[in-house]
Amino acid sequence: LKKIEVGGGKLYQFASATQNALRGNAAGGEILLAFLSLYGQLDGVSTSMQSLKTTVGAAYPETLIGAWSASVGVFASGAELTGKSMKVVAENMKPVFEEGGAVASGLGRAAGLAKFIGEKAGVVGALSSFVDAAQDGFAAVRVNRQGDGSARTRYLFASGFSLAAGIVGVIGAAAPEAILLGPVGIAVVLGLMAYGFVQLAKQAESTMPDLWARRCYFGDHKGTLKPWNKPSDQDEAIATLNAILLGISVDVGFQPSLQTLQGAAALNDAVAFDLGYELVYRIVLPRFNPAISAYAFSVSVTRHTGATQMLVCRQQGTTALATITGALKAPRDYHGDTLEPVVFQKADPQAITGAIRLNGPQEGGNDVVSAQVHVKYYPDRLDESGFAELTVQEKF
Repeated sequence: LKKIEVGGGKLYQFASATQNALRGNAAGGEILLAFLSLYGQLDGVSTSMQSLKTTVGAAYPETLIGAWSASVGVFASGAELTGKSMKVVAENMKPVFEEGGAVASGLGRAAGLAKFIGEKAGVVGALSSFVDAAQDGFAAVRVNRQGDGSARTRYLFASGFSLAAGIVGVIGAAAPEAILLGPVGIAVVLGLMAYGFVQLAKQAESTMPDLWARRCYFGDHKGTLKPWNKPSDQDEAIATLNAILLGISVDVGFQPSLQTLQGAAALNDAVAFDLGYELVYRIVLPRFNPAISAYAFSVSVTRHTGATQMLVCRQQGTTALATITGALKAPRDYHGDTLEPVVFQKADPQAITGAIRLNGPQEGGNDVVSAQVHVKYYPDRLDESGFAELTVQEKF
């Protein structure tokens, strides 16, 4: 350090004390826990971001919540690890500079600040367990709708353990001294138990062929999914089976969103924001090879009058399924600049998503009653009979 002389003995004392603090006693245990937490959260972020690319349907909100939870956990664990490490270093540097009152005082303040950062970050990290509990709760609702009672029970147990881990973890992180076998250790054990029940629940979930068999005419029709028990359901059942065998996933729905007013609506209203809706769709095409695969899809909406308008038509390597139709009312009740879909990957699997913004109440509203996504996919376009076709509809 500039203008500060330190003898070799003092430096040896500092290095030895810091090493002992990191390897033993309570400080070393705290840092070890923070490091393990950071490692686990980083792995969670990586897994969640990979899953977000290919997850559709009712499982998508769970995956999104998991990504949020892991992201917050990475921030909190990183800050906690930094704070606790800085505290150990600053406390062991104080004896080295005890002759310099100003330096020693500054190191004392730095140790106090590092301790504060480590404790508060630990509390934030423990709060992510509550998000995990919510994620497991959503999963329990989803599998119950599918008729998977055993998986629902295990997800509920996992949600309970995550909730308990959050409560105990907050208490332990806010305590003056974290003890490995105290609240912090209990929170770690509860978190591991929640993780174990989640893995058991995933194993108990029905596969897509299982769900198809459950919904067919000879199925047990458990859950609340629509059964195919009428002759008119035959085409839908066969198309769904083809899509399952190829692994195609399609999801469409309407999601509320806080929108910024534009144009005349923004000038005429004192509030610059409006609560509107977005038509959100997501398509996942497995075994996709840009050189030989082909696909086409369309997105349409149905109005109160019964008229259908085609909003999006895209294709690659094959003919279009339909043609885009102009606005059925003037002015149009959606934002044309949000029609362009986003292709996440040009390789296997290919994920395509879009979010079409519909006019909110302050912009004149809209008269959309339902949306439909139609997909046709050829893993190998040279095989004209080897394709899957799937149509998914959702009411507003």
